[in-house]
Amino acid sequence: MSTLGVITDRVMPWIAASGRLGEGKVKFLRCEFEDGSSGEAQFASSVCFLMAVFKGDQGLVEQPMLVKNSMEDKLTRVWLNLDEQFRNEVFMYEKVLPLLDRNDTIITIFPRYFYGTASETDNPSEYTIVLEDLRRSEFKLSPEILDLDFPHCALAFRKLGAFHALSFAAKQSNLNDFTKIVENLVETRFLEYNWEDAEYMYAGALDRAAGPLLENGEKIEEINHFKNKLKNSLVYLKSILTVQEPMGVICHGDFCRNNVLYKYENGSPIDVKFFDLGTSRYGSPMLDFTFFFFLNCSEKSRKLYKDEYLKIYHDSLSTTVPGVKVPSLEDLKEEFRRKAVYGFIICSFFKPICMDPAPFDPIKQSRKPLELRARKGLNYGGKKATEVTANMLRELIDLKCEI
Repeated sequence: MSTLGVITDRVMPWIAASGRLGEGKVKFLRCEFEDGSSGEAQFASSVCFLMAVFKGDQGLVEQPMLVKNSMEDKLTRVWLNLDEQFRNEVFMYEKVLPLLDRNDTIITIFPRYFYGTASETDNPSEYTIVLEDLRRSEFKLSPEILDLDFPHCALAFRKLGAFHALSFAAKQSNLNDFTKIVENLVETRFLEYNWEDAEYMYAGALDRAAGPLLENGEKIEEINHFKNKLKNSLVYLKSILTVQEPMGVICHGDFCRNNVLYKYENGSPIDVKFFDLGTSRYGSPMLDFTFFFFLNCSEKSRKLYKDEYLKIYHDSLSTTVPGVKVPSLEDLKEEFRRKAVYGFIICSFFKPICMDPAPFDPIKQSRKPLELRARKGLNYGGKKATEVTANMLRELIDLKCEI
């Protein structure tokens, strides 16, 4: 059966019977697919947009939806751990977010979730997630790809604080259930079976960032210390991911401009919602914070507003769920110092990819020899990207962050 056939014959009738459209019985009538929307290829999935039409007691119910399917190409799915990511994302929507929710806060942070299937017994090429199409509510990606201005960054950090506050509330109200949920999250990024690619990527990105500094005789001792730590990259990164309680929260895991949608009024952002939960994990809240900080806050913005961004985040963290105990602002500043290296490491290879004029083609790259992929990874974004990552490394050391 075709993807569209599965949507109309199986998925939509299930949603109609599930009660996830709200109170009252509804019957699925039809789908009106967006012109040309029949599963367009995205970075790591295929997506189609549609208007699902149902008949309820009060008449027709129209619900704009986004249907996300895993890509069919198995080699690419294995290379990028996409099967694990899809299973993790469905688990987040099915189990984690409902457990975290307080006073319907989740719906102010994420799109409505209607359906998901991604068990280990399913065919991975048929994994499916159905969400609310937020574009119909006037949410969209920011026009800037990397260096977002202060209002965009502040809004993202404020909403991130609200999301993380729900973890502290859940831990304090039902630690047993929260712990069981955490134990069932799927590891999606640091997997030993295909770590060779990652070792080339992380070590190469650090060499690239360090090059201009070493040529100038800067930060030699610190950089050599960092390189020695990264020689056993999997062990080093897992040590960074280790949670020092009570700091741990459910992290978005890939918190950046590409996975948030803004709503605008007179050209200014007034709201933001998150999506793409494939790499969610339990960890320090600063894993999310520092990734966005290094990837999407400009160098100037980082220097001017780091403490203000942390305060905005903390204000939201401490007020979203009244009565819940959260870390102090000073604790978060220290946690930033301890965990900022995580944001740098991920951004050191990902930011140049975002800066490159040629779109990243995962299917094409998955078929290239490892050494060729590694060499290409050192050239994404050209000289400008090398300069940007070198400045990030200098900044990380100047801030006396742990490396």
